[in-house]
Amino acid sequence: MLAMSSSGDELFTTNIVDGSISRLDVAKRETKHVIPVAKFVEGIAISPDGKRVWVGSNGDSIVVIVDTDAGRAVDTLRGFGMPYRLAVSPDGHSVIVTDPVRGEVRVYDSVARRQRLLIAIPRDSIVATAEVPGSPSPEGVTTSPDSRWAFITLQGRNLVAMIDLRKGSIAGYAPTGSWSDGIAYSALERRP
Repeated sequence: MLAMSSSGDELFTTNIVDGSISRLDVAKRETKHVIPVAKFVEGIAISPDGKRVWVGSNGDSIVVIVDTDAGRAVDTLRGFGMPYRLAVSPDGHSVIVTDPVRGEVRVYDSVARRQRLLIAIPRDSIVATAEVPGSPSPEGVTTSPDSRWAFITLQGRNLVAMIDLRKGSIAGYAPTGSWSDGIAYSALERRP
């Protein structure tokens, strides 16, 4: 997985095998730093200002927050089954973490680094191909440009959930194909 700075000049990648993240200079096409994080890191997201990278550890069931200037971890969040994918809202206020093992989506205040919302995904209509048996398996996550909505793929239900980040509730669902995982948001451009 990778996360790009809003300026587009840096990329951060997770290195699953060695439990680190790499900070890459896009223009120079070189690695600036490799930062140790935790076991089996995979999900990653960067704050809009580029100062914090949030990294999910599948091996340690934690989320580690890395200060990009200092090049080290500054906080650790616990209590996950598996923090699979992460997204930071465009306004930088919210960090969304999906947890397919627990069937939950957690929303954190990015400044206080405290959980603001916990959304348990209903366990109805679970498909036989659910990656985590008996779980709706919330996996992929993206947000709307206005930071109001999070869109979460539910691999275990072949759906995408639309979550209202102000109310902390599921506003609706839409069908997907089988084994939905990744997701992205694209706004349509209106022309006169």
